[in-house]
Amino acid sequence: MSLKLIKINPLDPILFRDGKPFNQDNLVATSIFPPLPSVYYGAIRAIYFSTYPKKLEKANTPDDPTRSIKIKKVYVKTKYIERNKKNGKYKDLLLLPLPKDCVVEKSIKKSIERTGKKTGKVQRLRLKEIDFPSSNPTKYILTPPENMKVESLSNGYFSVDDLHKYLTSNDTFDFYTDDIFKIQEGKIGISIDRNTGIVKEGQLYKLTFNRFINDTEIHIVFSDDGLDFPQHGLMKLGGESKVSEYSIEEFSEEKIELNTKELKRFKVYLSTPAIFKNGWLPSGIDENTLEGTIKGIKVKLLTAAIGRPIMAGGFDMKKREPKPTYWAVPHGSVYYFECLEKCDPKEIIQKIQEESISEINPEQGFGIAYVGGV
Repeated sequence: MSLKLIKINPLDPILFRDGKPFNQDNLVATSIFPPLPSVYYGAIRAIYFSTYPKKLEKANTPDDPTRSIKIKKVYVKTKYIERNKKNGKYKDLLLLPLPKDCVVEKSIKKSIERTGKKTGKVQRLRLKEIDFPSSNPTKYILTPPENMKVESLSNGYFSVDDLHKYLTSNDTFDFYTDDIFKIQEGKIGISIDRNTGIVKEGQLYKLTFNRFINDTEIHIVFSDDGLDFPQHGLMKLGGESKVSEYSIEEFSEEKIELNTKELKRFKVYLSTPAIFKNGWLPSGIDENTLEGTIKGIKVKLLTAAIGRPIMAGGFDMKKREPKPTYWAVPHGSVYYFECLEKCDPKEIIQKIQEESISEINPEQGFGIAYVGGV
């Protein structure tokens, strides 16, 4: 199995739509970020088929040459200026979505809203057994440090350099808001009747785009069976066929090492959305006892920090019809497990670390997971 790294640099503001319909009843389309990983998966396949157009007829068949493509990692790379250094100094950051069991102090969030501050310290929530009547399906909850008022941060990111701190249960590390790498731009337009070329009455619409700043790129690591890709070129990405440039190079995988002899309890952080057949709960876990298996490891679910479900769908360009739509657990979600049998930390890390735990479309980059101690 070979690994490749594709670096995508959007040359125009990009539009990644959410799952809401965009029609006469809803004439506002807001760009989300990050998009579903299937967007990147489709873009990589499009690069291949545009290079070898005669092979397009094999798309989505058993002979599809792109069936071997699997997205392994997704990052945002940007430059950030450290204002606390003399004269300021830029540093490169590789970013992942902030885990949902990490929060900020209420005063810090107010400061962000008031001053436009783009960085600070997050606090990791702590596992606590419930000792009072509750409708919570699990026996544990996540609570902030004592006497600390906290709030979640929906647009937060943290660096890959701090990922190890998070996975080894450090209580604090730096966060960044997505304002360090993008700004929003609006566009007003009106629909045109394709038959007459005349504007449609009452069809004024609004689009919101994201423009990347500070030399920001999207970095995607994917595996294949040695497919031959161009080293660089131009590609269409997102709505309205906006242009991005890309480069592809070989990638050497470096697994995250956890220096631990025991993982009796461990957490699983999802850097991308995951689609489970039973909604928020992996299908290997019994919804009544919360016991079962995850990647073949016998566990009990202690608790979870998940956000609102998001719609995962798309459009089949070959069949010219919408793809099946699923509800996905959002990126940043975290599950806390306890081993029911003696667990081998090496086995847990081997089966879960930087692997997909999504039950649907794992090859598209859904459910890329990282495992850490509790």
